[in-house]
Amino acid sequence: MKQILTITLFLIINVTYAQYSWTPAEVHLKNGTVLKGEAKVPQSPSGLIIGKKERARFRKAKKQKKQKIDAKDISYITFRATEKEKVNGKKVKKIVTKKFITTYLRKKRKNPYFVELLVDGKVKLLARTVTTGNASVGAGPGASSIPSGVQSHNQMLVVKGNDIPEVFNNWSLSKSFKKRAIKYFKDCSSLVSKLENKTYKKKDLEAIVKYYNNSCTK
Repeated sequence: MKQILTITLFLIINVTYAQYSWTPAEVHLKNGTVLKGEAKVPQSPSGLIIGKKERARFRKAKKQKKQKIDAKDISYITFRATEKEKVNGKKVKKIVTKKFITTYLRKKRKNPYFVELLVDGKVKLLARTVTTGNASVGAGPGASSIPSGVQSHNQMLVVKGNDIPEVFNNWSLSKSFKKRAIKYFKDCSSLVSKLENKTYKKKDLEAIVKYYNNSCTK
């Protein structure tokens, strides 16, 4: 029994500290300071967070002194990430800017967590990679750049104003995506119609949020 507990504890610690690789970044602190260099942010276990504060790690350059910065002290981080896309059948590298903000994910609002901001507006679309067991379902530590977007993150969230974000793609949710989306966006009749007639489905979450911000907030 003792051996089992030791192994379990090791896996939990290993998951908690799993991180993306070092990526060129600017860290914007809440006190107005901007740190330029390289940074990385943690992945978190799915479900309950086991009391750990999330921290970004920053260094000015490779082999330079590293520092840990609490999420509560960070306004946002912009990463210059490397992505690949197919052009004329060939994979071409491109540099893109990704923005990670901090937000509360629990009603107690005790510790903020890092999320990627995919769509900004009255309703924000956020994304993050969480681990299940001792491995992530999305992109994991050691990746060549910060994972980004619907295809690479495994948890998508939407949030209005200062509310707590709602997870919209969790397999364990009891209600169907359609029912939850209709309820969440009920103040926009044209969007509700598109959801009811299946113009928009679960895979269209990014388009749904953009439609709401562009057509339903005037």
